[in-house]
Amino acid sequence: MFEPKTVDTAILVIFIGTAISAGATLVMPWAYGRMRRTKSAIQHEQPNPSRKQISTILIVAFLACTIPGLTQVALTKRRANAVADVASTTQAAALVSYALIYLTLLCCALAIVRKNSSLEVGQHSQIALWACLAPWALAIAHTMYETGMPPIHAAAYPAVVLALYAFSATIPDLRILAPMIGLVAAGSITLGLVTPAKGLMAGASGALTDSEKANFGSTLLAGFYNHPNVLGVILALGAPAVLLAQSSRARWTLIGIVGVAVLWSGSRTALAATLAAFAAVFIAKLLSSPLRGKWAAVALMAAAATMVTIPLMTTDAHALSSRGRIWIGSLAAWRENPVFGKGHAWYSEISKVRNDLIDIAFHGHNMLVNSLATGGLLTAVTVGILLLVASRSAACWARQGQFYPLAYMVAFFVTGATEVATKFRDIDPIFWVAVIPLVVIAINQPKSSERSHTTVPAASFPLEPSDQTDLPNVVS
Repeated sequence: MFEPKTVDTAILVIFIGTAISAGATLVMPWAYGRMRRTKSAIQHEQPNPSRKQISTILIVAFLACTIPGLTQVALTKRRANAVADVASTTQAAALVSYALIYLTLLCCALAIVRKNSSLEVGQHSQIALWACLAPWALAIAHTMYETGMPPIHAAAYPAVVLALYAFSATIPDLRILAPMIGLVAAGSITLGLVTPAKGLMAGASGALTDSEKANFGSTLLAGFYNHPNVLGVILALGAPAVLLAQSSRARWTLIGIVGVAVLWSGSRTALAATLAAFAAVFIAKLLSSPLRGKWAAVALMAAAATMVTIPLMTTDAHALSSRGRIWIGSLAAWRENPVFGKGHAWYSEISKVRNDLIDIAFHGHNMLVNSLATGGLLTAVTVGILLLVASRSAACWARQGQFYPLAYMVAFFVTGATEVATKFRDIDPIFWVAVIPLVVIAINQPKSSERSHTTVPAASFPLEPSDQTDLPNVVS
């Protein structure tokens, strides 16, 4: 276990953790209170009795994903990293990371132990549960084969999945992600404005560098994370959550804040994913109920096809900021062991020797390529099954007027065309927007509805209750 070397470091860790925890304590319970006061659009539909426990798990997981990175940024001089030259994690950041991951494990364990045993889960949820856990199980099997016993914190992934499953987490339970993504976007923008040396991207020397991708000024926004692309992926996957916000005022406020952060990050993948997600929803809202499901299926298939075909059809090594070279080299390596792949840690291992990939290949820069290269066909198939289950659920929800799952899955596929949102093993900075929504969407397929085209689930663009007009915006 890591320990701070000095009292000053310990005090700094406590200060940072306390400050962010205090902010979350103020913002998240208020947001939860807003959720409780929402009137259901379906009068007979009751809110999830376990929403408080689910919200607690989501808040703790969010803190575990966010605070360690912010601590690292606060304590180190920002600079660009290569695979063979990664800035070492500070002891303070490591302490915060371990503490919050173990807290996540504890919260999930206590929540499951205390849960109401009368909760019922349908057959679809049981199938989806196995689909959610299969990629993790294969990643752990790879780790055990390569290095022995996996780290204990790897248990956080199944703990969160099982807790969400045990409490039958629903789409409305994800509404708390809206203020969370607003907090990340607003916090990153503030960091970039107040302390550019901490919030903006720097070169290998540590000095701020110009970028041809910059939309604002000449530098890119990295915010709480080590690279603008990481911030971009988080924003792209979190942006659909604004559809779950309480009021139109809150939604437009969040869209504006997240939009500015996406543009400042310079992530073209994030911009494309965000625009595609909201475009899919906009078109779906123009259609009648029977056509919504068909449109959702078409949109999801097109987005998934984009993710799969782009790397397979790329022959130019310099295409898409040299991602072509990563894809060509990764697929060539995969063919050496097509069933099991090269191992979970392959991208970090090849950095130690001369290789055909460029020195910034932390992963495969594509969900399919990364799955094949590290886990072979077994991992690619299990991930594909999970995405298929979630996509089917998203199409069903779209037919009934709930568009968040559609927007999220489109964003996931488009993001996965050039980035890797999750490796399905650990809690990392993207876990809270890459795994948690995917799991909840997968385990929730709407019940067969009556033949009515006016039925709208509670979470779909809820109207603002008349007695709440004096409340502040979700993000100020």
